[in-house]
Amino acid sequence: MLYGRAVGLVLFFFGALLSVLMVAMLFLSGSVIRFLLAGPAMGLLGLGMLIFPGGKLTYKESRQEEFEASDFFKNAPLFHKIMWGLLLVAGFIIAFSFLG
Repeated sequence: MLYGRAVGLVLFFFGALLSVLMVAMLFLSGSVIRFLLAGPAMGLLGLGMLIFPGGKLTYKESRQEEFEASDFFKNAPLFHKIMWGLLLVAGFIIAFSFLG
């Protein structure tokens, strides 16, 4: 499994969990704790990393001692970085639309 897809899967899972908590809290109490607004952004970033996994680094290679997380982002194609950024911004727009 590619490292980007593994990270994307984790981000998508936690983003979905925070999003469900955010919507439930919004409907039950009418207010939202601010850190829950990261849920849709995290979920869309995770989805973006599943679709655009970045470089060819595998999860097994990432477990080596000389691996740094910054290497993953440095070696990712520019198009993938742009898509990650756009999906992150779209996630925050969706999150703040719930407050309006």
